[in-house]
Amino acid sequence: MSVLDTARLSAKLAGVKGRQAIGSVLVETLIEVCSADAALAWLPQSSPDGTTAKAVFGAGFVGEIPAEELDAAARSEGLAEWLAARGAGFSLESGDVTTGRIALSWRARPSVDPGIISMVLDLVSGQVSALLEQERLAEDVASLRTALEEAEGQMARTRRARAVGEMALGIAHDFNNCLTTILGFTELALGPLNESDPYYTDLATIRIAALDAAALV
Repeated sequence: MSVLDTARLSAKLAGVKGRQAIGSVLVETLIEVCSADAALAWLPQSSPDGTTAKAVFGAGFVGEIPAEELDAAARSEGLAEWLAARGAGFSLESGDVTTGRIALSWRARPSVDPGIISMVLDLVSGQVSALLEQERLAEDVASLRTALEEAEGQMARTRRARAVGEMALGIAHDFNNCLTTILGFTELALGPLNESDPYYTDLATIRIAALDAAALV
């Protein structure tokens, strides 16, 4: 493994976004850079509600194993034994299921110093954790931006509703003034009349209609 190899790995990781892309690039590039026969990555990510979402990725001779089985293996303490049962003669791992776990396996002991590989795995684990945290923060910012836009929209709707309400109150007030005038003069006209008067029924009908309109307003 050369400095150029690890730099290429870092460059590939820095150029992707999202856990799915990070996980896929991570396991595939680790196999290439470290000349490994298998790579396994378990990537946790805390959600805003406090739960932990997970994604597990495998490449090499564990690449076709169902995600559920890979997840169980990555969570277990006996990961090395699990890998050995599938053809790994030598394995190295870094991290845990809280911070993120990465494992590499070879069918035979690697030619590169395992200590150097372990150091690289630790560095990569830190970089991946930082990328995941960056993704989480970006999601939080997007969520806050959406909530802000919704709040601004709600405020705009409230302002429009208030304006319409104030306009309606003004119209109702002016209409009531008109009804008051109609009722007032109708009552004055009805005052000297008795029910036998030919105009009484018409004026009484006007009064009832005006009262009904006032109640409706």
